Amino acid sequence: MVSHFPLRDYAGNKDTTRDAVGSVLFWRNVDEQMATFNRSQLFNIIYGLLGFLLIELLLFFAFRFAMLRLEGEVTQRTLELNEMKDRLSDAQRIAHLGNWEWNVISGELWWSDETYRIFGVEPQAFVATIEAFMAVVHPDDRDRLLQNIDDALHKDKPYRVEHRVTLPDGGEKVVLEQGEGIFDDTGKLLQMRGTIQDITELKHAEDALRDNRQQLKSEIAIKNRLFSLIAHDLRAPFNTLLGMTHIMSQQANDHTKEEMVEFAKHINEAGKRVFELLRNLLDWSYLQMQGASPELEEIPLRQIVEETLDILLPAAQEKGVRLINEIDTTTVFSDRNMVQTIIRNFISNSLKFTTSGGLIEVLARQDGTQVHVTVTDTGVGMSDEQMAHVFALDKKTSTVGTAGEKGTGLGLPFCKEIAEKGGGSIKIESSPGKGSAFTLTIPSMQDEVDDSHNKTP
Repeated sequence: MVSHFPLRDYAGNKDTTRDAVGSVLFWRNVDEQMATFNRSQLFNIIYGLLGFLLIELLLFFAFRFAMLRLEGEVTQRTLELNEMKDRLSDAQRIAHLGNWEWNVISGELWWSDETYRIFGVEPQAFVATIEAFMAVVHPDDRDRLLQNIDDALHKDKPYRVEHRVTLPDGGEKVVLEQGEGIFDDTGKLLQMRGTIQDITELKHAEDALRDNRQQLKSEIAIKNRLFSLIAHDLRAPFNTLLGMTHIMSQQANDHTKEEMVEFAKHINEAGKRVFELLRNLLDWSYLQMQGASPELEEIPLRQIVEETLDILLPAAQEKGVRLINEIDTTTVFSDRNMVQTIIRNFISNSLKFTTSGGLIEVLARQDGTQVHVTVTDTGVGMSDEQMAHVFALDKKTSTVGTAGEKGTGLGLPFCKEIAEKGGGSIKIESSPGKGSAFTLTIPSMQDEVDDSHNKTP
């Protein structure tokens, strides 16, 4: 029930000019009303708690979702960084390129995995310090490297230097090291950073290329010399052949029989020179053929020498020089044509420089698994300077014989080359006026030939 009360003035009198506005509320069944009120308050509290819990759950799940997403991104970034690190490591391994950092204040030196591999050490077994690093630098290169590092430290001058390092197994590598100093804003040196690359294979390739280039130059010079010899030595005898045959064919009636015989001798000499040149060229051409290899067999030396002496006997008789074969039953294991070519050249050379009444002997000496075949003569001999160039194709070495014989200068160089290809070697001993001795050393059994080929680089 609700009752209304009129308003009063300050003296307590009723103010009839204004409507009554005050009111008093009278409750009936107060306990019931209070219970209803309490129930509504409880519901409000429950609803508030439920709302609070709901908000907390929403915040928890939102936070958890954000954390999971962040963890996923961190994991992804970590995987990407590890993948980039692996790629960098693989790239360094493939390129044989490592990197390093040196804290000049603390002295700490850091190496990448490839740097350890280049130096042939394990990170667990090697403590990287500047002292340990300098200890493995080759002693002959150490001062030069230290000077470059000093320039980088004190002159802010980046360096790039090649030097050698000694490996734990005693081997060596050639590395290219680059480095530079890192300074703060005040110019204070903080650290050095750099790279180190294994260039051993590159240096070997450069050395091989340089050797090949030098060999190519030498071969070009030799071929030029060879072509010059061919042009000169073919032109001269052919001029003789053409000139003499022209005279004999067109002017035979104007010359005596003795003159015609003399012309024939000149033609014969020219033919011999052409034949010798062609024979040497054919031998050399066969040697240069791709895939050409010696046909190795057991050879009776005495038989080979007898066949050669039979061919050269007429020329020896004409000069009045004696030929003696002192070889017994000695055999060698080599290429028959090679041995015969070399012995023929030895005897021909001795015959060319031996005067009338001289002597040429062929001997053989067994020395373990090798046989030394020597042709000695009593000819004019050679000086040390002549012997130094006797095997050179790029120099003019041919000289006129004791009877005016002319040669090509190709015989002995070819002999040396084919002897080495067959597993043998050639040696010459001579003194002016005391004759010469030409020695061919060849294996006496197959195993020695195989060993000599295996030792060939």
